[in-house]
Amino acid sequence: MEVLKWTGPVVVIMDCTKICTKLTYSQELGCIVESTLSFDSTNVITYDDIHLKIKEIQDNKAITSQVRCVVLKIPISRIPPVVITLSPTKGDSKTQEIYAILKKIVDMSIQANINLISIGAHGAITEYNAQVLLMQGNDIQEFLTYDNKIYNVHFRAPIYSGKPIICIQDLKHAKKNGRNAIHSGAHFLVLGNHTVRYNQIYQLVQEENSALYGRFARPYMRDIINVDKQDDGAVYRVFCSTFLAQCQNNGHLDHDKAVLFIYLFIFGELFDLFLNRDISYKTRIIMAMHAYFFLSTWKNYIEQCAILHLAKWYNMNKSCISPQSFNIFCSLAESLVLLILAHRNYYSNYPFFPCEYGTE
Repeated sequence: MEVLKWTGPVVVIMDCTKICTKLTYSQELGCIVESTLSFDSTNVITYDDIHLKIKEIQDNKAITSQVRCVVLKIPISRIPPVVITLSPTKGDSKTQEIYAILKKIVDMSIQANINLISIGAHGAITEYNAQVLLMQGNDIQEFLTYDNKIYNVHFRAPIYSGKPIICIQDLKHAKKNGRNAIHSGAHFLVLGNHTVRYNQIYQLVQEENSALYGRFARPYMRDIINVDKQDDGAVYRVFCSTFLAQCQNNGHLDHDKAVLFIYLFIFGELFDLFLNRDISYKTRIIMAMHAYFFLSTWKNYIEQCAILHLAKWYNMNKSCISPQSFNIFCSLAESLVLLILAHRNYYSNYPFFPCEYGTE
């Protein structure tokens, strides 16, 4: 930061990466690596200690399966991020543990005079809940807020040491959730008298010029059959404008695919909030609120149907996207609005590039 003489906003990005579970002795470090135990517990004094330490790690089930990486980044392209911590984990971290990490990052940024504006994560439930705790700011008195009583919209972000900090979910992970919700058999997406279903996409794939089918027919069948849930290319093709146009016939929506069109359009816009580089800030806010009100209306519809009919057939756990995805999608709209307000009020002399706020 000092070399670049940067005094503008800085983002923190956190993500977990799976690794091969393997215990090895590091001669350079003098300890057993890829364990979640402390250095004192894995330190090797003589070679005879190696097998004893490995057995102790195995007995305590302390073999690392993931690495949590936290990086610091100036939100401008072509400036590489700086890794500030790599911590081993078994993937079973609790919400309070992650919250403690986030709070420590905030405290360290204040001590180092770094203008931290956001903390991004990839949407795991424990990470999301830890972010919620941070955004609640139980020990904070001042907040950056946006309130609209008419539409019952209330967004807020805590202000630490005079600067707001906003928690963000990664757009590419959220986009995968939006696509995977259609493929999931655990949820039957109900909107009014219509539904969003897997077979609708399957039918569209059979069309000759399908965005998911393309010129090379069989390879693209993997977009819908035995899908790779982490395939960024397949996710992009599902939410692209070409595939959206397939729901229409000469400009008219097919009756059976009207709700699929709405689903792809609304959430496609939501994901474009951060990823698209050519949209004005005003348009981004409009798109964000479209998605926010759509989600709010959808939830209200399901809850009313549960009262009028049967909760067995209408409930948020089965008739809508998963509660975790629902919260993440609402959070995306909220964080976009708050980021624009934060830049306007606190960093008006610095550019705002939403695409630089993801975890990838």
